[in-house]
Amino acid sequence: MAPSDHVLSLRQRFCLAIGAPIIADAGLDPRALGGWAADHVARARGEHELHQAAVEALRDAYAIDSRASLMAWARERLPARRELAHVVAAFSIATLAHYVSDDDAWQAILLAGKLAQTTYHSWDDFATTCAPVPDEVRAAWAELPWTTELDVTVLAPVAAPRAACPRCGAHPTRPSPTAYIYCEQCGRLVDYDFARACATPLERPGPAYEAIRAELAPKLAAAHGDLLRTRAIQRALFDAWVDACPGAQSIRIQDPAYRAALVAMLAEGETRAAFDPEACARRAALDAATARLAFVTVDGQPRVVGETYRAMEAAMFAHEARRHELAVAHRIYEMHPDHASPALIRRIGMSAYVQGWLPYLAEAEAQALLARTDLAPRDNLAAPPDLAPRDNLAAPPIAVLTCPHCDRALEIAVTATRIVCAHCGRPVEVPKL
Repeated sequence: MAPSDHVLSLRQRFCLAIGAPIIADAGLDPRALGGWAADHVARARGEHELHQAAVEALRDAYAIDSRASLMAWARERLPARRELAHVVAAFSIATLAHYVSDDDAWQAILLAGKLAQTTYHSWDDFATTCAPVPDEVRAAWAELPWTTELDVTVLAPVAAPRAACPRCGAHPTRPSPTAYIYCEQCGRLVDYDFARACATPLERPGPAYEAIRAELAPKLAAAHGDLLRTRAIQRALFDAWVDACPGAQSIRIQDPAYRAALVAMLAEGETRAAFDPEACARRAALDAATARLAFVTVDGQPRVVGETYRAMEAAMFAHEARRHELAVAHRIYEMHPDHASPALIRRIGMSAYVQGWLPYLAEAEAQALLARTDLAPRDNLAAPPDLAPRDNLAAPPIAVLTCPHCDRALEIAVTATRIVCAHCGRPVEVPKL
């Protein structure tokens, strides 16, 4: 038994074993996150030396030199279900490089394990993708059933919610390329698809934001009391955040003007809160409640103790309520590039918080949180509109339109007046013929 086995669950050991051939080939411990058990670190090498070795290993093997490059590298491999052993190895080593937290690494490692299970039939079948496999790794695999329950769900593409457009009353009929749902008739932002935002574990907005904020914390502290410097740092923070979780953003984020406007709005909200005494007091109360959170293990899964969570949630909603008052007072909602309603903007903002906490909540608590934040799953697609595909736009009815910005073909409803291109994200006016 490895020194770390007693702290890892069966599902964690199974998923870590997906990367075992790569980790073992590097001379590291394939049964410990990072490749080094805690007591081995103490006996063999210091943490600084291991950090430098991890940084060099990721750079030399995969050209990875940051959290962002790690995510971009993995984003190409996980959906295609290729090089899964390398993905597990990279995320494991990245914990020593301090590119990701242990929690973020496990999210990716568990996902890679599930993808391996659903793609291959056995350890022998999987071994063909990462040969050669050392005998000691095969011996460890023999102790881990291929059918080990991982408690991981790989979501299929999700349908668009049945939210009617507040302007024209139309319902979405097709899945959206991102979590933002735009009206297929008039191009207005209609809704936010929480399930779509959750579909890519590597791009969870909450953890991504916390990681970037931690990196910029010294600069924010140094700018305390300086509104202009704080605003500039907040803009840098949200600019990096947009890159970190593209699936949770609007397809329009590809437009530099849209991106700049969204980043400015988000940064202004944080900046105004940082300079408001009441918001700061509520933030301090939230931090204190967070520090008092307690966790237990239920069926091998970490769960937050209900009483401590509810106290923290109450403090969070109190803080968010003050943020809402500030957004109204400073006209921050009006800065949104989609001209979305305050209610929709608040739902989108709550998504990151909810995504972060759902895995730690009991089912009843999770459903209550989804209901309170208006993020519970909605109905499926409405009936599709009348479509009559045509290559010639000279005569009605219109059904195929070439985007004037990216030259991609767009299938549209014959009654549409304005749409958002599903490829480049630019608004497109539909000609009336």
